[in-house]
Amino acid sequence: MTDLIADISDVLGKHEKRDGDEDGQRSCMCGVTPSSDHSTHVARAIVSRLHYLGALLDEELTVLEGAE
Repeated sequence: MTDLIADISDVLGKHEKRDGDEDGQRSCMCGVTPSSDHSTHVARAIVSRLHYLGALLDEELTVLEGAE
């Protein structure tokens, strides 16, 4: 099973704020230049990762139920 703390920590590490780029906007370490709301950008990345992990769990449960 996946460690949720490690997964969220990984997302946070990949989405650290960087100092302003050439245009004076803050950009993210992931390479995108999000809107002024960096927190929302990071939250979306976390929710996306949790959705992915939830799908993996659903798949595992389906396999286990089929084994019974």
